[in-house]
Amino acid sequence: GRFQVGELTPGGVVVVWVGPATAERENGGRIVWSSQGLVFGAGAQASAAGRDDPASPLGKLVRIPVGVVPAPTTPAPPTAPVAPLTPVVTVSSGWNAPAGLAVDTGGRLWVADGGSPERLARGDAGGRPAEVTVWEPPVAPTGLAASGPDELIACTSAASTVQRFSTAGSRPELTQDGVAPCRYAVAVLSDGRWATALDDGIRIEDPPSGGTGAQQ
Repeated sequence: GRFQVGELTPGGVVVVWVGPATAERENGGRIVWSSQGLVFGAGAQASAAGRDDPASPLGKLVRIPVGVVPAPTTPAPPTAPVAPLTPVVTVSSGWNAPAGLAVDTGGRLWVADGGSPERLARGDAGGRPAEVTVWEPPVAPTGLAASGPDELIACTSAASTVQRFSTAGSRPELTQDGVAPCRYAVAVLSDGRWATALDDGIRIEDPPSGGTGAQQ
Protein backbone atom coordinates (compact mmCIF):
# COMPACT_ATOMS: atom_id res chain seq x y z
CA GLY A 1 0.00 0.00 0.00
CA ARG A 2 3.01 2.35 -0.01
CA PHE A 3 6.08 2.91 -2.17
CA GLN A 4 9.19 1.51 -0.51
CA VAL A 5 12.73 0.78 -1.69
CA GLY A 6 14.65 -1.89 0.17
CA GLU A 7 18.12 -3.42 0.08
CA LEU A 8 18.40 -7.20 0.20
CA THR A 9 20.99 -8.13 2.85
CA PRO A 10 22.02 -11.43 4.46
CA GLY A 11 19.95 -10.39 7.47
CA GLY A 12 16.84 -9.58 5.44
CA VAL A 13 15.37 -6.54 3.71
CA VAL A 14 16.52 -3.12 4.92
CA VAL A 15 14.07 -0.40 3.86
CA VAL A 16 16.04 2.64 2.68
CA TRP A 17 13.30 4.85 1.27
CA VAL A 18 9.63 5.22 2.17
CA GLY A 19 7.33 7.08 -0.20
CA PRO A 20 3.67 7.98 -0.56
CA ALA A 21 0.72 5.63 -0.73
CA THR A 22 0.13 3.69 -3.94
CA ALA A 23 -3.03 3.70 -6.05
CA GLU A 24 -4.99 1.22 -8.16
CA ARG A 25 -3.15 2.09 -11.38
CA GLU A 26 -0.27 4.04 -12.93
CA ASN A 27 2.10 3.34 -10.05
CA GLY A 28 5.26 2.70 -12.05
CA GLY A 29 7.81 1.41 -9.57
CA ARG A 30 10.74 0.23 -11.69
CA ILE A 31 14.31 0.63 -10.44
CA VAL A 32 17.77 0.65 -12.08
CA TRP A 33 21.39 1.43 -11.25
CA SER A 34 23.11 4.29 -13.09
CA SER A 35 26.45 6.05 -12.82
CA GLN A 36 24.70 8.76 -10.78
CA GLY A 37 23.11 6.44 -8.26
CA LEU A 38 20.02 4.32 -7.75
CA VAL A 39 17.17 5.56 -9.97
CA PHE A 40 13.52 4.64 -9.50
CA GLY A 41 10.25 5.92 -10.88
CA ALA A 42 6.85 6.57 -9.30
CA GLY A 43 3.77 6.89 -11.45
CA ALA A 44 1.41 9.85 -11.43
CA GLN A 45 -1.50 7.60 -10.40
CA ALA A 46 -3.69 9.04 -13.19
CA SER A 47 -3.62 12.48 -11.56
CA ALA A 48 -1.76 15.69 -12.27
CA ALA A 49 -1.69 16.67 -8.59
CA GLY A 50 1.49 14.84 -7.67
CA ARG A 51 3.08 15.17 -11.10
CA ASP A 52 2.85 18.97 -10.88
CA ASP A 53 4.04 19.13 -7.25
CA PRO A 54 7.84 19.56 -7.07
CA ALA A 55 7.83 18.18 -3.51
CA SER A 56 6.09 14.93 -4.52
CA PRO A 57 7.89 11.95 -6.12
CA LEU A 58 4.74 11.05 -8.07
CA GLY A 59 5.13 11.24 -11.85
CA LYS A 60 8.90 11.53 -11.51
CA LEU A 61 12.18 9.69 -11.76
CA VAL A 62 14.26 10.20 -8.63
CA ARG A 63 17.65 8.94 -7.52
CA ILE A 64 19.64 8.26 -4.39
CA PRO A 65 23.03 9.81 -5.24
CA VAL A 66 26.22 7.75 -5.25
CA GLY A 67 27.91 7.87 -1.85
CA VAL A 68 24.76 8.55 0.14
CA VAL A 69 24.44 5.97 2.90
CA PRO A 70 20.74 5.29 3.40
CA ALA A 71 19.45 5.42 6.94
CA PRO A 72 17.55 2.16 7.51
CA THR A 73 13.89 2.56 8.40
CA THR A 74 11.18 0.17 9.42
CA PRO A 75 8.41 -0.64 6.94
CA ALA A 76 5.49 1.77 7.31
CA PRO A 77 1.86 0.68 7.01
CA PRO A 78 -0.20 2.61 4.44
CA THR A 79 -2.05 4.58 7.14
CA ALA A 80 1.06 5.64 9.05
CA PRO A 81 2.75 9.03 8.58
CA VAL A 82 5.54 8.99 6.03
CA ALA A 83 8.89 8.31 7.69
CA PRO A 84 11.85 10.62 7.07
CA LEU A 85 13.15 9.81 3.61
CA THR A 86 16.65 9.09 2.46
CA PRO A 87 17.54 12.24 0.46
CA VAL A 88 16.57 11.86 -3.20
CA VAL A 89 17.19 14.03 -6.25
CA THR A 90 14.62 14.50 -9.02
CA VAL A 91 16.02 13.34 -12.35
CA SER A 92 12.99 14.24 -14.47
CA SER A 93 9.24 14.79 -14.14
CA GLY A 94 6.13 14.60 -16.30
CA TRP A 95 5.81 10.79 -16.36
CA ASN A 96 2.63 8.72 -16.27
CA ALA A 97 3.71 5.27 -15.09
CA PRO A 98 7.41 4.42 -15.56
CA ALA A 99 7.01 0.71 -16.35
CA GLY A 100 10.58 0.05 -17.44
CA LEU A 101 13.96 1.71 -16.93
CA ALA A 102 17.22 0.93 -18.72
CA VAL A 103 20.70 2.46 -18.87
CA ASP A 104 22.50 1.78 -22.16
CA THR A 105 26.24 1.35 -22.71
CA GLY A 106 26.58 5.09 -23.32
CA GLY A 107 25.07 5.87 -19.92
CA ARG A 108 21.77 7.18 -21.32
CA LEU A 109 18.68 6.53 -19.19
CA TRP A 110 15.60 5.30 -21.08
CA VAL A 111 12.02 4.95 -19.87
CA ALA A 112 9.13 2.80 -21.07
CA ASP A 113 6.23 4.93 -19.85
CA GLY A 114 2.73 3.50 -19.55
CA GLY A 115 -0.53 5.36 -19.07
CA SER A 116 -1.61 7.95 -21.61
CA PRO A 117 0.28 8.48 -23.79
CA GLU A 118 2.35 5.28 -23.84
CA ARG A 119 5.85 6.23 -24.93
CA LEU A 120 9.52 5.33 -25.03
CA ALA A 121 11.73 8.28 -24.12
CA ARG A 122 14.95 9.56 -22.55
CA GLY A 123 14.64 10.12 -18.83
CA ASP A 124 17.83 12.07 -18.13
CA ALA A 125 17.75 14.93 -20.65
CA GLY A 126 16.29 18.34 -19.82
CA GLY A 127 14.29 17.28 -16.79
CA ARG A 128 11.31 16.08 -18.86
CA PRO A 129 10.59 13.19 -21.26
CA ALA A 130 12.94 13.70 -24.23
CA GLU A 131 13.56 12.03 -27.60
CA VAL A 132 10.01 10.71 -27.33
CA THR A 133 8.55 7.90 -29.43
CA VAL A 134 4.82 7.45 -28.85
CA TRP A 135 3.42 3.92 -29.02
CA GLU A 136 0.17 3.20 -30.79
CA PRO A 137 -2.04 1.89 -27.96
CA PRO A 138 -2.70 -0.53 -26.50
CA VAL A 139 0.87 -1.59 -25.74
CA ALA A 140 1.05 -1.74 -21.91
CA PRO A 141 4.85 -1.70 -21.52
CA THR A 142 6.06 -3.71 -18.53
CA GLY A 143 9.84 -3.82 -18.92
CA LEU A 144 12.84 -2.39 -20.74
CA ALA A 145 16.47 -3.41 -21.24
CA ALA A 146 19.50 -2.22 -23.22
CA SER A 147 20.54 -5.01 -25.60
CA GLY A 148 23.26 -3.23 -27.58
CA PRO A 149 25.11 0.08 -27.92
CA ASP A 150 22.16 1.63 -29.76
CA GLU A 151 19.39 -0.89 -29.11
CA LEU A 152 16.58 -1.29 -26.58
CA ILE A 153 14.17 -4.16 -26.09
CA ALA A 154 10.76 -3.53 -24.53
CA CYS A 155 8.36 -6.05 -23.03
CA THR A 156 4.79 -5.20 -24.03
CA SER A 157 2.05 -6.87 -22.02
CA ALA A 158 -0.85 -6.12 -24.38
CA ALA A 159 0.75 -8.20 -27.15
CA SER A 160 2.81 -10.42 -24.80
CA THR A 161 5.92 -9.89 -26.91
CA VAL A 162 9.27 -8.10 -27.14
CA GLN A 163 9.80 -5.11 -29.42
CA ARG A 164 13.23 -3.98 -30.63
CA PHE A 165 14.17 -0.33 -31.00
CA SER A 166 17.18 1.43 -32.48
CA THR A 167 18.40 4.49 -30.55
CA ALA A 168 21.01 5.54 -33.12
CA GLY A 169 18.86 8.43 -34.38
CA SER A 170 17.18 11.41 -32.79
CA ARG A 171 14.57 9.18 -31.08
CA PRO A 172 13.88 5.45 -30.70
CA GLU A 173 12.76 3.72 -33.90
CA LEU A 174 10.95 0.38 -33.94
CA THR A 175 13.01 -2.17 -35.89
CA GLN A 176 11.35 -5.48 -34.96
CA ASP A 177 8.02 -6.46 -33.44
CA GLY A 178 6.95 -9.84 -32.09
CA VAL A 179 10.57 -10.80 -31.43
CA ALA A 180 10.06 -13.11 -28.42
CA PRO A 181 7.32 -13.99 -25.93
CA CYS A 182 7.19 -11.64 -22.92
CA ARG A 183 4.56 -10.47 -20.48
CA TYR A 184 6.01 -8.94 -17.30
CA ALA A 185 9.71 -8.05 -17.66
CA VAL A 186 12.80 -8.43 -19.83
CA ALA A 187 16.51 -8.45 -18.98
CA VAL A 188 19.82 -8.96 -20.77
CA LEU A 189 22.11 -11.37 -18.90
CA SER A 190 25.87 -10.98 -18.59
CA ASP A 191 26.45 -13.55 -21.36
CA GLY A 192 24.14 -11.66 -23.75
CA ARG A 193 21.15 -13.98 -23.50
CA TRP A 194 17.68 -12.60 -22.91
CA ALA A 195 15.46 -13.43 -19.95
CA THR A 196 11.74 -12.76 -20.27
CA ALA A 197 9.06 -13.20 -17.63
CA LEU A 198 5.91 -15.04 -18.69
CA ASP A 199 2.81 -16.33 -16.91
CA ASP A 200 4.37 -19.77 -16.44
CA GLY A 201 7.96 -18.80 -15.58
CA ILE A 202 11.20 -17.26 -16.86
CA ARG A 203 12.36 -17.96 -20.41
CA ILE A 204 16.08 -17.62 -21.24
CA GLU A 205 17.29 -17.68 -24.85
CA ASP A 206 19.90 -16.34 -27.23
CA PRO A 207 18.95 -13.02 -28.85
CA PRO A 208 16.90 -13.60 -32.00
CA SER A 209 18.59 -12.50 -35.22
CA GLY A 210 17.87 -9.14 -36.77
CA GLY A 211 19.06 -6.74 -34.08
CA THR A 212 22.24 -4.78 -33.53
CA GLY A 213 23.71 -7.51 -31.32
CA ALA A 214 23.53 -8.15 -27.59
CA GLN A 215 26.28 -6.43 -25.67
CA GLN A 216 26.73 -5.41 -22.06
